[in-house]
Amino acid sequence: MIDRLHPLVSGINTVFDVPHSRSYSISEKQFSHAGMRIVVQGKESGVSIATTADGFRMICFQGHPEYDTISLMKEFVRDLKLFHSGALQTPPAYPEHYFGDKIRDILSQNPTPDQIESLTAHYLDNTWCDSAKSIIINWIRYVYQLTHIENKKQIHGGFSAK
Repeated sequence: MIDRLHPLVSGINTVFDVPHSRSYSISEKQFSHAGMRIVVQGKESGVSIATTADGFRMICFQGHPEYDTISLMKEFVRDLKLFHSGALQTPPAYPEHYFGDKIRDILSQNPTPDQIESLTAHYLDNTWCDSAKSIIINWIRYVYQLTHIENKKQIHGGFSAK
């Protein structure tokens, strides 16, 4: 779900990915209880972007739209090393919707954690960067448009992002 009327998501794809390194999250119910407005919500990931009721004063992101292509891989390798050292009891799960068949094939051959990145990095796809950049550009434009020309005034009068 995307609140297509919100300026943060103006012109972005209707479907886009947001990397998550862990499954911790604030639920839709918790955001709603706090009076927050849901702007982007995924079926699996839950709320990705929420704002205060005015749509502007506070913007909350869940997930890691700022991640580069290999960030989740590095976290996977870090956790795999922790497993091999005995610091984790179970091996890390593969990040969902991130490793394609070729990478899974490579990992099934049990390379050492130090080999994984060099063997797999060129098979990774970054499916979130363009949307993340658009959201940040929209946010900067939004701030610029709302900033009052008089320094002592925070925003233009009559502001509404509804």
